[in-house]
Formats: sequence, C-alpha cells, structure tokens
Amino acid sequence: MGGRSQQSAIFIKHFDKVTLPSGDLQAICKYCSKAYKWQHGGGYGTLIRHIEKNHPVEIGISRSQSQIPTFSSQSGKESQLFKFSESDFRDETARFVAVEQLSFSFGDKLSFQNWLSSSANPAIRRIPRNTLKRTIHKLVATQKNELIKEFASLDNKVTLCSDIWSDHWQSCSYMGIICHWIDNAWNIQKRLLAYRCFNDPHTAQNISHLMFLILEEYGLTSKIFSISFDNASANTCSIDELIRMCQPSIGGKFFHIRCTCHILNLCVQDGFRSLETYIKPIRTAIHYPWTHPQVMKQWGRFCKANGMRAKRFARDVPTRWNSTYKLLLSTFEYKELLCGFFGQVVQSSSLYLFSNQWNICTIICEIRQSGPRPDSGLLRQTALEVLTRSARSDSPRRVGRKRISGDNGAAAAAAQGGGGGGVEEEERGGFA
Repeated sequence: MGGRSQQSAIFIKHFDKVTLPSGDLQAICKYCSKAYKWQHGGGYGTLIRHIEKNHPVEIGISRSQSQIPTFSSQSGKESQLFKFSESDFRDETARFVAVEQLSFSFGDKLSFQNWLSSSANPAIRRIPRNTLKRTIHKLVATQKNELIKEFASLDNKVTLCSDIWSDHWQSCSYMGIICHWIDNAWNIQKRLLAYRCFNDPHTAQNISHLMFLILEEYGLTSKIFSISFDNASANTCSIDELIRMCQPSIGGKFFHIRCTCHILNLCVQDGFRSLETYIKPIRTAIHYPWTHPQVMKQWGRFCKANGMRAKRFARDVPTRWNSTYKLLLSTFEYKELLCGFFGQVVQSSSLYLFSNQWNICTIICEIRQSGPRPDSGLLRQTALEVLTRSARSDSPRRVGRKRISGDNGAAAAAAQGGGGGGVEEEERGGFA
C-alpha cells in the first residue's frame, strides 16, 4: 500500500510502539491489541497486512469493496459473489507475465497499480519483481510436481522431441525437451519438460547426461518409446548412450526418430546450391541496409520519395527450409525500387541487382507454390528446370550500369547443354 512514507503514517496511526524491559520493540494494534515484534528501520509489510485483513474499515476500505457480483460461476449457481484474494491475484499476474514473456518488473510499475486499482479493485497493490519471480518459480514447481505424479500413474510409454541451439550472438546454448503421450482417457497430451541452459561442449556424453538427468527428475527413464532428434552426429551418438542407460522397448529399434524438418531443410539447401548465383546477390543486398544505419535511413527516404513505404524484408535463415521462398516473395513488390536504390544511391559494384535475377526468382517461387520437394533428386531437377527456363526466356541485358556475365552466363549455358561445367558436373556427380 503506497510508498514507505505512507506506510509509516499508517503505522503511527494504527499501532502503539512499546519498549519491553529487554530493550526489544513491539508494535501493538490499537484495535485488537495484537503484538508484533518490530525494530527501527524494519519493514511495515506484516503490520499493513494485519490492518488491511482484520480492520479494513478503520483505514477506509469497506468490507464490501472486495466482493464483486459475477454473471456466472464455475459451480453453476446464478448468484455468487467474487471475493478478491491478493494471493490469487499475485499468482494470476505471475502466469500472465510468464505467458506474455514480460519482465518481472511489470507488476511493480505504478501505471499497473493505477490501472487496476482505479478500474478493478482499490485493494490491488503493486507486486515487487522479486516477489513475482518467486511466485513464478513456485507455480512452475507446483505444476512440475503434478506432472511427476501423472507420469508415475501412467501405464503406457511417452515420446520425446528435443533440440539444442545457440542464441543469436552464439553466447549461450539451450536444450529443450517436449513430451507427448496419450493419457488414460485416450487424449493426446503435450508438455514442455525442460528448457535448460546448455553451455557444455555439445558432445554425445554431455547431451545424453543432461537428458538422462531430466528424465530422472520426471521418473521417465523406463517409459521412453522414442526420441526425435535432428541428424547432428553428436545427437546420433548420444542416442546410443541413452539406449544403454534407459533400456527401451524392442531393443531401441525405434528409439531414434530423425527430425523430418531437419532432413527436408538439408534437401532444400542442397538443391539451392545450383541457384546460389542468382539468390545470393538479392540476399546480400537485402541484408545490407539493416547492418548500416546510414544506408537504412537513405532507403527510407528513397522509398518515401517514390511513394512507397520503407519495408523490412523477411530474413533468410539457413535452418528454415522455407525462409528463402518467403524472402524472395517479400521482395517482388519492391524489385524495381531495390534495383534503383542500389544502382543510384548505394553505387556499390558488389550490390548491383539485375532484372533476370528477379525473373529467375519468380520462377523459383512459382515452382515452390506447387509444394515442397523433399527428395534431393527432384530438387536437382528443379534447379535445372529453373536455369533452363530462365536461359530460354531471358538474355543478358544491361540494368543500371552493369551487364550480367561470368558465372550467370556459364550456369545458363550449362543448363542448355552448352559450354561451362558447373551444373553438368553437379548432375553427373550428384549433390554432396
């Protein structure tokens, strides 16, 4: 309730300060004579809660203020009064902060208190960030214990899905484990078991050791049917370690389920190698303004001068097989503007964009719209199809100040069966 000066005023008004023969201080309530141990410089939280809970009328809070009529109730009764509970409010605020990924200081903001106390309940107070953090940890521990009890009574097996990744700055690594199972009512369930910092070397022994510790916490070491992992060699080797420690069913024959998305991405990236000559200049040019603040300002002014809104394009992330398609798709509306910007404003020879590059990218997106092609042979055929169609429909021509030549012409010639060796060598020797 309020700041320290306001709490001190409440203490002086509603409590008597008494010095015991031993020299200790006590605060005695003026209304019920309840005594509390107190010392100079100490907090007023316990004393304030006593007054608010037992003598709300004396401090100007009506006993009926915390009871708000509701339209319906979980019990089905037509008329039921809702009684405000500070602990429930704190728990629900903690859940809200966790779900919405807000900072722990969210509940300690003055605007937060003003909003709720003026529109919901005058008894609502700010929640200090350390209190909110402890509440979140308490809720996590409670749900974890409930999950452990549920797993203990589970008769069937569970499947796990795990991944290890590093943050954007490569400073920290993390391991996430998700569990899927069918409960006794034949409903599929999914829970996040762990989201742990994993800064040890990503060796098979370290991966299997951390996973085994997490499985032991939940009592699942003997109930694992399969684990979905990507194709990293350390992950594959860690599965052998886990098979030895967990002794799964059928001798672990189906214990390692390889991640389909990871395999699909490997196939897609493999197929894109033949198209890298056309995609890389666009990818580099798109990324350039966002790493140079001055160029980004020039891009904004250039778009405004041409009656367009400055757009931040989708990023091409190598670990997401569909990100290249989304990047190209987001640039089509701005292709003329991008060519003009890098040709007239930036004027860097390494960032020139050409019209037949966009035409080839249009063909790529048209092929992609027919659906993903996870097979490496089909992707190789797709790459050749793109190069062949672009070579038939486009001839090298000048855009801005530079002419298409070199690798672009060699790739197109190879696709037609003529000179050059890049694509033909890929076709004969296969993809890596």
